[in-house]
Parts: sequence; structure tokens; C-alpha cells
Amino acid sequence: MTPVLDVNAQLAEELFNVYIQPVYDYCAAIWTSSVSSKAKENMNIVQVKYWKRYFQVPKWASKDVTYLLSGTTPLTERMFKNPTKQLQSINLSINLNGYQLNLVRNKPAP
Repeated sequence: MTPVLDVNAQLAEELFNVYIQPVYDYCAAIWTSSVSSKAKENMNIVQVKYWKRYFQVPKWASKDVTYLLSGTTPLTERMFKNPTKQLQSINLSINLNGYQLNLVRNKPAP
């Protein structure tokens, strides 16, 4: 396990993107169509807590300060911008000339 506090901010962000964000990305194309505002808030809280621990910012500090220090945006902004992004790189290992996954073809406009 990598001690996150001992790495630079860029690697800390990559660790978040590799180990934590995929939990939310899993089946995002399906479940993001109906998410409550409370669930979105909870997703962002996970990200903010991660960065507050990394920067050793007090728990009561503003989340805006945390986003400023980390140079990130709320997790939900990134996820809901393009929920089918993960599907665009699917490799079925078979040749399907002329066919395309419906969710990828009809992805929402940014």
C-alpha cells in the first residue's frame, strides 16, 4: 500500500483516480440517469475527505478551499459530464463491423 501522504499531489490524484473513482464509475452509464442530490453530495464528500487528509486540512475547512488546493472539481461534475465514457473503450475481442453499442452512439451532448 502506498502511503498517500508521502507522494506528490499529482500522484495522489492518480491514486484517487485508480483506486477510489472506479467504485463510482462501475456501471455509471446505467445508474447516473437517476441519482438523488443527497447521493451526489455523498460522492463529493468522499473526494473532499480524501484531499483534506492529504493536505492535512481541518475537517471543518471549506470544501472550496480543498478543491482550490487540489486543483480538482467535484467528482460528480466529472462523472455526470460523460457517464458513458468507460463504455467507449470496450473491446469485445470480436469483429463487429458496422455495429456499435447503443449507449455510446447515443451519448448525451456535453
